Amino acid sequence: MTDARMRRCRTLGSMLVALVCTSGCQPDRSDRALPMEDGLRTVRVLYSGANEQVFGPVWDDSPKFLIFQPLVTYEANTCSDIVGGLAARWDPSPDWKTWTIELRSDVRWHDGVPVTSADVAFTVALLNDPAVLAYGAGPVDSVEILDSLRFRIHLKRPSDWPLDGWPVVYPKHLLDDLDPAEFYEWEFWTRPVGNGPFRYVRHVPATMVELEANPDYYLGRPSIDRVRIQFKIGGQGQSGALELLAGNVDMVTRLSPIQAGMLDDEPGLNSYYVYQALSVWLIWNFTDPRFSDLRVRQALAHATDRVELQRVLGFPDGVPVTDGVFFLCDPQNIQAPEPYAYDPERAQTLLAEAGWRDGDSDGVLDRDGEPFAFTLLLQRRGVTAAVFVQEQLRRIGIEMRLQVLNGNVVKLRFEAGDFEAIIAPVVTPERTVVGMDSPLGLLDRELARAVEAATTEPDLDRRLRLWNIAGDRYRDFAPALFLHSVMSVLIADERLMGIGDHGMIVRRMAWRHAFGGLEHLWVGDDRRVMR
Repeated sequence: MTDARMRRCRTLGSMLVALVCTSGCQPDRSDRALPMEDGLRTVRVLYSGANEQVFGPVWDDSPKFLIFQPLVTYEANTCSDIVGGLAARWDPSPDWKTWTIELRSDVRWHDGVPVTSADVAFTVALLNDPAVLAYGAGPVDSVEILDSLRFRIHLKRPSDWPLDGWPVVYPKHLLDDLDPAEFYEWEFWTRPVGNGPFRYVRHVPATMVELEANPDYYLGRPSIDRVRIQFKIGGQGQSGALELLAGNVDMVTRLSPIQAGMLDDEPGLNSYYVYQALSVWLIWNFTDPRFSDLRVRQALAHATDRVELQRVLGFPDGVPVTDGVFFLCDPQNIQAPEPYAYDPERAQTLLAEAGWRDGDSDGVLDRDGEPFAFTLLLQRRGVTAAVFVQEQLRRIGIEMRLQVLNGNVVKLRFEAGDFEAIIAPVVTPERTVVGMDSPLGLLDRELARAVEAATTEPDLDRRLRLWNIAGDRYRDFAPALFLHSVMSVLIADERLMGIGDHGMIVRRMAWRHAFGGLEHLWVGDDRRVMR
């Protein structure tokens, strides 16, 4: 495995689709050319929820790929075609616990200093420092430097961690003397020196950061001369759309599908729907006697029309729905277990078999004199989906009350198993809900073993087979109800060409979207040839 390309997939408990939608976009924007400022092609991006530290570990978001580079990256809109980033070659040991990696020899930091193995070893040690403990290096036991370009990564357990394209490398020569205890407050994050396609120029606190094309970038100077990231704290919604229409920005990220719908008929804009590696699940507490009955959990899935829910949320037609966990490789070719069909009559039959009938004709099912009523915990951003499910269940005689709480409270209640049903934040259902250490206890030992095997197997072919087993078994037990994927929309001036190529529109955990591909964009016919 010394080739710079290898097949590799990620384990997911949710689905990803990358879909480019250009309906309503017309070619006439002759009255609004993209700006040339001081003779430089400038792309202005409105980015919500961040500030001038957006390239640092506090945000750890996709804009960091404009400044810093990972060891590997991913071709086009897939998570399967791995190509070298900083790494030119990589080779795992037979037990997948030791990886020998060779860096490219033509990569330099923005101050001209070469990128070396020492930078990788420094970064891993920094991320694992007890005062830091940042995402990304937990599986690494040690880094052994062989020479300036070659090193070995020793892992604590078999893993393909070196092929994780999210962690980036930091410059040892600039950071080695800084105090790790102040890691998250380093001034370096507001004036970063990286090794990526763009380099820092200036910033205005809480307002914007300006970058310029790196002429020394190892893949060639980007066609875009300058990037200005304009910040808007909090959601941008309608204001983002207005900024686009007014010509104040050329690209807006993180719009909801409903917000993006306001621009459907606006000529000269393209919409890019980004389906991330997070999805929203309604989790049943299967230690509750009502939800411990498999027939009840399956009935609740049959009672909820998830396709219609996605329409309510503004999703394009054709977004897949599933009730199983699955192994995702190519986002254009999702292989996932089939969802339970929307069938209210089947739902009522299963509930009747479990003893739930409307004995007093009040419209609510009951058993042994107790009505089928429960409370769903959620945070505010899940209210739309929750209200939809509430109405669907009401139609078959189940009363679901909603209790909206702070996100941290919801998380703590989930971890304590203190709920009847919950929409918990950032929960990966394949391990958190049915794993050996689930806060709900063990639903099924064989299911837990199957999921553990599928999520820890480093070999691609064996992992695929294990996911087929785990995914179908998970669906059969129906421990959680899949509601919808997490989706956002990027809208850009149609003259920005190349969006959707080179891995721009992919899941967040798959390393880059929205920003991570700006080095590949060009404007109209002004595309420059890159080496």
